[in-house]
Amino acid sequence: SVTREEFVKIIVAAFDLADEEVSCEFEDVSKDRWSYPYIAAASKLGIVSGDGVSFNPAAGISRQDMAVIICRVLEYSGAKVSGEAIGFSDDADISDYAKDAVETLTAAGIINGMGDGTFAPGGTVTRAQAAKVVYGLFGLVGGGK
Repeated sequence: SVTREEFVKIIVAAFDLADEEVSCEFEDVSKDRWSYPYIAAASKLGIVSGDGVSFNPAAGISRQDMAVIICRVLEYSGAKVSGEAIGFSDDADISDYAKDAVETLTAAGIINGMGDGTFAPGGTVTRAQAAKVVYGLFGLVGGGK
């Protein structure tokens, strides 16, 4: 599985979003934490927001949170998406804050379900799933490195 901080580092590095002059105010991300510069850069760009107070960096990242982050990078890039969104048998389980992101990314072909007709929004992202969505976004918008 991939943690929230690991996923943010992957995104910031892959899309060249690093910024040495940033800071963030998450109470659970200290300046001496290895992931601080990545989380701070993503926070500055509005790619991550945590819960407004905490980021919970060492927790596994959920599939719906991954979708939101990827969608925000897509929006930041200015790329436009067209296509038909995929419906899932567990659509009702996708949190309201993530519904648009999941629809956008399925329409773009960047993210898909679990093979059984579900999206599994609360499921923890695996390395393979993270690699697939980053690669899909990379193919659509390009990357930094």
